[in-house]
Amino acid sequence: MRATWYHAQWPLLDVGDAQRDGSVSVFLDYNLGSWTFGVRFEPDPCWYDINLDLGPFSLSAIYWRKP
Repeated sequence: MRATWYHAQWPLLDVGDAQRDGSVSVFLDYNLGSWTFGVRFEPDPCWYDINLDLGPFSLSAIYWRKP
């Protein structure tokens, strides 16, 4: 059986500190099963997420708010 890779995610940036109000993470995601194009913003009580989707690549920047 051969392994097939169609999805991978790499953290590009993870800056945070327990003393500050929040932290920031940036991820690059590669997924052959999802071909979307556009920009989206996802607000949540715990985070704000901005995604840039270009085919199978997705770049997301997340601001994690301190609970």
